[in-house]
Amino acid sequence: MSFILNKKKFTFCPNQLEEGIGALCNPSRGWYQIHTFSLDVPPDFDELYWSLEKEDAIVLAFVGIGAFRDTNIPDDALARLSDILTFLKEQEREVILRIAYDRLGRGMEAEPAFFDTVTEHMRQLGAVIRRFPGTVLVVQGMLLGSWGEMHDSRFLSAVRLKKLFSVWREALSDAVPFAVRTPKQWRLLHKEGEISFSVGLFDDGMFGSDSNLGTYGTISRKEAGWSAAWRMEEEIDFTGMVGAAIPFGGEAVRETCSSGSGSAAHEISPEETVERLRRTNVCYLNRIHDPIRLNQWRKTRWQGDGVWNGKSMFDYIGAHLGYRFLVTAAKPGRPREAKLRVCIVNQGFTSIKEETELLLCMDRGQTETVALPYDLKGLAGGQMLEAEIALPKGEYTASLKLRRKRDQRAILFANVLENGGVLLGKVAVI
Repeated sequence: MSFILNKKKFTFCPNQLEEGIGALCNPSRGWYQIHTFSLDVPPDFDELYWSLEKEDAIVLAFVGIGAFRDTNIPDDALARLSDILTFLKEQEREVILRIAYDRLGRGMEAEPAFFDTVTEHMRQLGAVIRRFPGTVLVVQGMLLGSWGEMHDSRFLSAVRLKKLFSVWREALSDAVPFAVRTPKQWRLLHKEGEISFSVGLFDDGMFGSDSNLGTYGTISRKEAGWSAAWRMEEEIDFTGMVGAAIPFGGEAVRETCSSGSGSAAHEISPEETVERLRRTNVCYLNRIHDPIRLNQWRKTRWQGDGVWNGKSMFDYIGAHLGYRFLVTAAKPGRPREAKLRVCIVNQGFTSIKEETELLLCMDRGQTETVALPYDLKGLAGGQMLEAEIALPKGEYTASLKLRRKRDQRAILFANVLENGGVLLGKVAVI
């Protein structure tokens, strides 16, 4: 099919636009694996190099500091943290960073005897971390609790949590966001109605029970008040609001029965699973833990329209973590104007959180690239951008590319690509 407008002064022969199958190694999204370090031991970077999953754009660096629970962190240990982050930056990995005293599930045993030790460690560590803006995607937790998950600690009362928040925020500066474990903790740090764009959430109990293993409460917001835990439906919406601004994710675990604040889980359908991932704006998930949950996703087929019908839930979820941009249409705009109207849909679970640049590439034997006045930052999952592109004169093959503005890193579209871009068609403008 070709379009001929304005007495043959503008001809456009469109290419067929198709969606490709598979996860895209795009920045700030996707599956991750955990790599553990201890700051009292020199890291083995050769082993780390070979253990990095080539398909993953992000990693979780779990850094143990339990050896220094009763003393300041020495300079050589702080230098090791800098070396770890430098190495991962050189490998073009963005880092979910968790630093904790405990790595064995014994939070109170591993943490310092004095609260002031914790705050001093925050200041020492923050001075290193803030030198890596862009490399550190988000810092999880505040050093405390079993596995750094902000439970099983004597130092997480409301008063002390607020003090930790103040020290950590100042130590990290505005360069690096950090996340707390539960919505209740987030609300304890903010006045009602206040939205912070530097503090996020992480959840290592997704799907484990109807409360996500104690992440949520059992009563309504109206009954509980601002600073208590709310029932699941309300907390899902709250988490989604925070996750729209700060990268959110964690671990999906098997359904279980728990006592106390965790309630028995009902097994949710594939459709419910995906809907919850969308509503909470999930950006990243652990690709190793929990194997029972992940293997269940591998065995379950996604039933839906398009190229993903019949593919595994694991593959479908992995491809849609974070953002996933698909060019769905390219056609002439208004009559008598040499313009294309291009539709781009975000099929992912959430938006990209950084500014982007959309590029028109024109191949006339050599490729010329023109930046377009469109930014896909903030385009939520399911939303569409319609771009009107003025076409320069000449005969050429037109394609679209996308990149992150701050470092020019390529962001791949979900279409079947040619030379890393979406081929729109052949253009002739006289």
